[in-house]
Amino acid sequence: MSKNKSPFGSVDNGSVGNGSANNGSVNQDLICLGAFAGSHGVRGETKVKCFTQNAADICSYGKLQTEDGKTFYELSYVRANKLGAICRVKGIDNPELMQSLKGTLLYVARNLLPETDEEEFYHVDLIGLDVRDDDGNSIGVIKSVQDFGAGDLLEINPSIADGEAEPSFFIPFTLEVVPQVHIKQGYVVFARDELLSTADDDLENYLSDIGHKDAPKQ
Repeated sequence: MSKNKSPFGSVDNGSVGNGSANNGSVNQDLICLGAFAGSHGVRGETKVKCFTQNAADICSYGKLQTEDGKTFYELSYVRANKLGAICRVKGIDNPELMQSLKGTLLYVARNLLPETDEEEFYHVDLIGLDVRDDDGNSIGVIKSVQDFGAGDLLEINPSIADGEAEPSFFIPFTLEVVPQVHIKQGYVVFARDELLSTADDDLENYLSDIGHKDAPKQ
C-alpha cells in the first residue's frame, strides 16, 4: 500500500515544538529530534530517545538546543539502544549531571533540516491542518501524528457540532485514505469511503486495534 510518510516521529507527552502540543502551540521554526532519557554508565554517557528514522541521525545536525534557545548540546553517537541511541555530550562526563537532564527535549532549527521528498512531510507541518471530506466540508483538525507500530496515524479533533465536542479519532496516513495534502493551503483531504471500502484484508483488524469508531462490532 502506498503511504504518505514523515522522516521524523512524533514527540511523546504533547511536547511543544514538534507539533503535538495539547495547547495547540506549534513553533514552526524548530523541530524536536529527541530527548535525553537518563544517564548511562559511569562515563557520563546518556540515553537519548530519538524521533529520527535512524537513531544516529540525531547527531547529524550540529548542536541541538532547548526550546527556549538558551542551552545547546553537541552530541556524538556511540551506539543504538531500545530508546534510540546512547550518546556522549560534549563537555559533560558527570553521570549525576547527565541524569538531571532527563526529559530535556532537543531541537534543531528548521532551516538546517533537508527538504522532504514528494509525499513526505514533517509532523510539525501537519499539525493544525484542516481535514476535509471529498466534498470540501471541514470535519476536523489534525491534532497529532502517532505511530503505534502499524504506520503513521493522524489523530483528528472533530469539528464541534451542536455545541458538543466529539472525541478525537485516528485515521491511517496513507495515500488511499489521505490522497491530498496541501500544506500551503492549510488542509488535507480525507477519503472516508476509501477507508471503509479498501481491499486491505487486515483493515477490519487494524481499525479494531486502534479503537476506530468504524471498526466492525464484535
